[in-house]
Amino acid sequence: MLPTWLNLDSCSVIRLATLVLSLAIAVYLTGRKGRSPATLFLALAFYGAALFNLASFLEFASIYYWQPRNLKNLLVPLFQDLGPGGALFSLVMFAYYFPCLPQRQRREVRVVGAILAVLNLGLLVFTVWNFLLLERLASRYTLEMSYYATQYAFVGTQVVLAIVLLLRRSVLLAAGKHRSWWRKLLRPEGRSAATARSLALILVLLVAGVGGYMLMTFGFLPPAGATYLIWLSFLLFYFSFVVTYLNHAIEPSTFQVKLVGLSLIPVLALLGLTALLVGSATEKDYHGLDQLPSARTLLFRPNEAGSYDVTAQPVSFRSELGRRLDIGYGDRRLLEVRFGFPFFGRRYRTLHVLHSPMIYLGETIREDGWGGYHPNPAIAPLLLNLDPSRGGGVFLYDGPETLTLTWLRLPELGLDNAITVQLALDRDGTIAMSFDSLDARGRPSSVQMYNFSVATTTGRNSGARGEAAAYWPRLTGLHPGLADAPLRPLSFPTELPYASPRPEVLFDSYESAYFDYLHSRMSVLAVLLLAASLFILFIFPILFRTNLIQPLQSLAAGMRRADRGDLGVRVQPRFRDEIGFLTRSFNKMLKSIQHTESSLMQANRLNSPGILLASMAHQMNVPNQSIMTNASLLGQACPDLLRILQGCASETAEYLIGGLDDKEFRKVLPESVSAIQAGARSIAAIIQDLREFSQEDESSPPSILELKTVIQAAVGLAGGYLRRSTDRFGLRVAPDLPRVRGHAQRLEQALLNLLINACQSLPDRSRGIDLQACRAKSGIEAIISIADEGCGIPTDVLPRLKERFFTTRRSAGGSGLGLFVANTRIAEHHGTLSLTSVFGSGTVATVTLPAEEDS
Repeated sequence: MLPTWLNLDSCSVIRLATLVLSLAIAVYLTGRKGRSPATLFLALAFYGAALFNLASFLEFASIYYWQPRNLKNLLVPLFQDLGPGGALFSLVMFAYYFPCLPQRQRREVRVVGAILAVLNLGLLVFTVWNFLLLERLASRYTLEMSYYATQYAFVGTQVVLAIVLLLRRSVLLAAGKHRSWWRKLLRPEGRSAATARSLALILVLLVAGVGGYMLMTFGFLPPAGATYLIWLSFLLFYFSFVVTYLNHAIEPSTFQVKLVGLSLIPVLALLGLTALLVGSATEKDYHGLDQLPSARTLLFRPNEAGSYDVTAQPVSFRSELGRRLDIGYGDRRLLEVRFGFPFFGRRYRTLHVLHSPMIYLGETIREDGWGGYHPNPAIAPLLLNLDPSRGGGVFLYDGPETLTLTWLRLPELGLDNAITVQLALDRDGTIAMSFDSLDARGRPSSVQMYNFSVATTTGRNSGARGEAAAYWPRLTGLHPGLADAPLRPLSFPTELPYASPRPEVLFDSYESAYFDYLHSRMSVLAVLLLAASLFILFIFPILFRTNLIQPLQSLAAGMRRADRGDLGVRVQPRFRDEIGFLTRSFNKMLKSIQHTESSLMQANRLNSPGILLASMAHQMNVPNQSIMTNASLLGQACPDLLRILQGCASETAEYLIGGLDDKEFRKVLPESVSAIQAGARSIAAIIQDLREFSQEDESSPPSILELKTVIQAAVGLAGGYLRRSTDRFGLRVAPDLPRVRGHAQRLEQALLNLLINACQSLPDRSRGIDLQACRAKSGIEAIISIADEGCGIPTDVLPRLKERFFTTRRSAGGSGLGLFVANTRIAEHHGTLSLTSVFGSGTVATVTLPAEEDS
C-alpha cells in the first residue's frame, strides 16, 4: 500500500493517472530521434503539465488542518505556477514552430516569447509574495483569490493565443491562393493545414478544463462532479493532442507507440472512473462517525513540560449558562477575562468567541488563524460549522475563578440537528470540554476539496462568491499558536490518559479514521494504476513486438523486395492469425504472379499490359471470392452469435473477447463483419474494372471520346507506379482540348504504357514526370506529351524503340512490347507517336491524334 501521509481521496487516482500519462508523453517526445523544434517544445509543455499534475496530486496529502511549516506547503503553490506557466509558454512556442518556423515570423516569435516570459515571471513573483511572504510568514489570505484570478487570466490568454496561432498557421498552409481565409479554415487542403486546425480544435478541451477549474475555484461548480470532469478532460486532451501530432509530425512515428497509447488511455480513464464509484460507495457505507465524544468531559491540565495532560471524565455540565452572547453566523465576540488565563506558558486576558465551538486567545487574531502556517493560540471544543441564526445560542458565565462558554442546541449549516458543547477555563489553566446532546449528521466527502484546510474566522468559503462553507474540519483540541508547533493527533475515545512531553498541538481529527479508511480503498486503485501503467509502458511493447510488430515488419520487407522486382521472395508466417493469413496470401499471390509472368513470357503472348492485368485479376478473384463467401456466412451468423453472447453476459461476470469487454464486442462484431463485406465488394469492383480494361471488343465501333477523361483514367491506373517512382508528377490539361474518335480502353492502354516507361527511366524519386495535353495550333489535332527527367536514350538506340521485343531493360525484366503496343494503338486511331531524347537528360514522348470535328 501507499504511505498514509499521501492521504488519497477519490480524485487522487485520476490525478495520478494524468501525472503518469503526461510524464510518459514528455519522456517519449524527448527521446525521439531527430526531433524537430516543435517536438521539443511539445515535450517541454508536457513536462510542465506533469509538474502541475504532481502539485495537484500532493495538494491534499494531509488531512490535518493545524499544520506546521513543511516543504509540501511551500512547493505545491510553486509547482502550480511553474507547471502551467512553463507548459503554456512551450505550447505557444510549439504553435509557432509547427511544422517549422517561417523566416518572416522570427522577429514576432522573439517579441511574443519575451512578453510571455515576463508575464510568467511576474506571476511567479506574485506566487512567492502570496504563498511565502503573506500566507507562510503572516498567515494572511487576502490576495488568494486575486492570485488565482490572475493565474487563470494568464493561462487562458496563452491557451487562446496558441489556438489563434494554430488557426493562422492552418490558413497559411492551406492550398488554394484564391480561397478566402474562412473557407480555408472550414476545409483546409493539405496535410499540415488540416493538422494545425485539428490541434487548435483539440485545445478547446484544455480551455474547458481550465474554465471548469476556475468556476470550481470561485464556487460556481460543485467540486465533486466538476473535479472528475476536469481531470478527465485533461486526460482526453493529452491523448488527443499527442496522437494527432504524432500522426503528422516530421519525425516518423511507430505503430507500436500508438498501440501502447491506445492501451494506456482506456486503462487510466477506467481506473479514474472506478475511483469515483468507490469513493461514492465509501461515503454511503462508512459508519465510523460515532466516535464524537458524546456525554463526557475532556480535562486538559497544565503539566511541568509546559504542555497538558489529557484525561476523560464523566460528563460535568454547568446548568447555569449565564448571559446570552449576540453572535451571528460568521461573527465573533471579543471578551475580557477577569483573571489572566494561562495557556502554554503565557497569560491571556482577552479572547475571541466564534459562532462555532472555538475560541482564539489574545487581543488580535490573524485573518485566518486556523490552519495554514501561523495559527493563533486556539481552543476548539468541537469544531463544527454551526449556524446560530436558525436556533439555539451562545452563552457566557463569567465567574471569578472560571469562565464558561456554552454553545447550546445550535444546528449545523444545512442540517436539521442540534449541537451542545461547553468550554470551561479555570484560573489555574485547566480546560474542561463537555459534550452533551450531540447530533452530528454531516459526513466527510470522498473529494477532499469539500474539506477546507483553513477554518476562517467568518465561517465562509474564501472563494470570490463568499458562500458559507457547508463542510468543516471536525476536530477537538488545543493549539499553542507556535509557528512550528508539532502535531500530536490523538484518539480521545481510545488513547487517554495522555501526558504531553512538550508544547505541541493536541487534537483529535474525527475525520482521520474515515480518511484512513478511504485511503486504504484508494491505495488499491492507485497501486493498480501504477502497476498497469508500468506493465503497459514496458511489457506491452515486448509483447507487441514479438506478436505483431516483427511479423508486420517481415511482411513489409517482403513487399519492398517484391516491389523492386524480386518475385521469388517468400515471407515465413510466424503465427496462425490474421497477419499469418495475410503473409500466406501474399506468398500465394507472388507465386501466382511469378507463374503467370513466366508462362506468358515463354509463350511470347505478352502483347500488352492488359493481358497481365487480366491474369492478375483472375488470381486476385480466387481469394476474394473466399473472403466474400466466409463474410456472408459470418453476416448470417451474427444475430445468433449476439443472442448467445447476450445470454452469457446475463449469466456470468464481465469477460473479454479479443481484448474487448462483452458489450463493446457485441457492438463491434456486426460493424466488423459489414466492413469485411464492404471491403470484399470493393475488391470485386476493382477486379471487374481490371477485367474490362484488359478486354478488347474488336466488334465494338469507335465512339466520340472526351480525351481529358481518357487521360485521367490512364493516370489513375498508373498511380501506383507514379507514387513509387517520383515525388514530382505534373498534369496539365488545356480546357479547350478537342474530342477524338476511337476506343477509350485502347487509348488508355497506350498512355499507360508510356507513363510506365517514363517511371522506369527515372533513377530516383527526385526526378519528375510532366504530362501536358492541348489543342494543336492548327486546331485539327490533339497533342499529348509525356516528358520525363530520366536517364535518356542513346541516339543509336532511339530509332529501334518501337520494334516488337526490342528493349534496353532485358536484364530488369523488360519485354520490349510496351512502346510497340503503344505505337500500334495510336496508329489504330490514325495518330502518331514520336520520341525525342537527350542521353542523360530525359525523354519526351509526343502523341498526336486527329480531332473530331464539332457537329
